[in-house]
Formats: sequence, structure tokens, C-alpha cells
Amino acid sequence: MRALLASLLLIGLTPLAVAQAPTPAETRADANALRACIAETMDAGPLEGCIGAIAGPCMAHDGGETTVGLVACRMREHAAWDGELNAVYRRLNGPSASGEVSPLQRAQRAWIVFRDANCDAMAAPFEGGSIARVIVASCMAETTARRAIELLAFERAMEV
Repeated sequence: MRALLASLLLIGLTPLAVAQAPTPAETRADANALRACIAETMDAGPLEGCIGAIAGPCMAHDGGETTVGLVACRMREHAAWDGELNAVYRRLNGPSASGEVSPLQRAQRAWIVFRDANCDAMAAPFEGGSIARVIVASCMAETTARRAIELLAFERAMEV
């Protein structure tokens, strides 16, 4: 790892330019921005309008248009939607008194396997190229967002 960092510094790249995990403050801000979009959109139109609410502004900043920036921004989008997905899943699934696996748990486990395999399949033709990472990050963000939206709609239907 030290050799990699030294090499990057020699060619003028900082570790920040190679890959940057969001700070806790950015993660909180992303989650809050997504929740605000969902709250504003819930009664006004389809929640799909919130897909890109994190990645879009992120990619508009310096470096956001680079491969590394695109991947980092889409990963932030994925993390925000994954947090929302986990929150609605917990609300819907609740604790199991018997310890049995619920139908929703089985469905969610199968969906995770599908999501991962599907995103890998989308990137497979580009394996070895830098675009493969962008495709996987984009697919993970989009697929996770759509699943969260699906569960949010289910939760809302159950309230009626």
C-alpha cells in the first residue's frame, strides 16, 4: 500500500484523486438530501425523480466528470439509497419473535444476489477497462434506488 501511495505521489496524483470515501458529514448530508427529495416527491410525483439527487450535484464539482469522480459520486448515491433501503426494510420486516426467515427476508436476500450478478453482467463486456467501474457503480446505485422505491411504495400501500 505504501508503494502504491508513493507511486501516486510521484506521478502527481494524491490518494484523494484516486478514490475518496465520503466523510461522515458528506454521508449525513447525502442521506438528508435524499430524505428531503423523497419527502418532497412522495405526494407530488414518482420517486424515480430522486434517482441522481446525490450523484448529479456531486458530478458537477471539480473532478466529478473523471472516471474516479464518476465512480465516487455514484458510490455516494448508492450509499444514500442503501441507507434508505435498509431503513424501510427494517420498518417493514420488524423483529421476528420466532426467529424464522420472513418472506421479505427471503426476497431481499434473493434481490441482493440478483443485483450483484446483474451489475457484474452489465460491466462484463468492458472488463479491464475503466468504464467497467463506472458501469458497476451506476448499476448498483440505480438498482438499489429502484428497490428502495419499490419497498417505499409497498410500505405506503400497507398504510392504506
